[in-house]
Amino acid sequence: MTGGSETTAPKRPSSWRTRLRWPLRALVVLGFLELLARQYVARPNRILRHSSDPDMVYENTPGTWLGHAKFDIWTAPIYMVLDLINTGEEVKSPAPVGYTIYKIDEDGCRISPDVPGHKLSDVVVLGSSQSFGLFVPQEDTVAAMLQRSLDDRRAPGAAESRVASCGVIGHHFMQTLRTAERVHETKHPKLFAILVRPWHMLEQFDYTEVLSPSNPAVKLLVDHSSLARFVFYVSRREPNQFKKPLVPGPALEARLDRYARAMSADGTRTVFYLLDDKTSESAQFDGLAAMLKQKGFGVERIWTPSKGREYFVDHDQHWNALGARLTTDEMLDSVARELAVVDAARAAGGAPPL
Repeated sequence: MTGGSETTAPKRPSSWRTRLRWPLRALVVLGFLELLARQYVARPNRILRHSSDPDMVYENTPGTWLGHAKFDIWTAPIYMVLDLINTGEEVKSPAPVGYTIYKIDEDGCRISPDVPGHKLSDVVVLGSSQSFGLFVPQEDTVAAMLQRSLDDRRAPGAAESRVASCGVIGHHFMQTLRTAERVHETKHPKLFAILVRPWHMLEQFDYTEVLSPSNPAVKLLVDHSSLARFVFYVSRREPNQFKKPLVPGPALEARLDRYARAMSADGTRTVFYLLDDKTSESAQFDGLAAMLKQKGFGVERIWTPSKGREYFVDHDQHWNALGARLTTDEMLDSVARELAVVDAARAAGGAPPL
């Protein structure tokens, strides 16, 4: 018997099929996750752009559109095709179930994909995502419901109401005032209806920081991959927006004085709707309401729910049609009253006081 260590057969090199097995599996998993992400991840970076106006910080991008798909995995390819072929020139609705389309006109206001917006408006609804109507079709926004409700009250022979939705997703109070000044130059409304939540009173926040990466390579990836966009959003999710301090009283007062001067030329009126959900955060509305009334603005402190799934888009805190309807009904009387004041003053040849 010969001694010595036992020898083993040399290991056969792995084939190319074996080497590709795990990368291919990873690609399949990533592909599935990408399809899933395309249902749930909207693209607000398409609809928002950084503004050269320092008071605006960012603004709606005229001529753009945004599709938000939120349905089952088997319909995802439909939405992917729509993403590829629609450039915003002629986006038609109704779109496939679960696909909401937002379209922005040349003045930065939201319009229906099927119906051209009014160049001039009687009422302009302003604020952030609640006034914009994030996640719901145009007909379920406060602006669209307000227009229909005003028309229902219209006297025989009177002109139809024209209501525009010019809110900007995520805008704070100071940004909204600047938006109103800019929209005033193009829409020439009789009335601005401005929706205000307590957190809008914080100092301005650059929402583009959480929408689009500054690194060009990462931005390219985020722009073309919903999965990458989801990871980016989660990692950058509004890190500072709700930690900003309140706008100081003197700065707010000076800004309101400037706004009042801009509106006084043609007697454009403004009503601020303070959306009060009865929480402790709403307490800061006391001081704001007093300041607004002292400046001569209309103020309506209306109740809006903060809880209750029946009022909100699923898994979100933005109004669905029922929530928008509740808010519109609370606004309707004061909007109609303010429009009547403007119409009476203009019929008499003057401009109504602010």
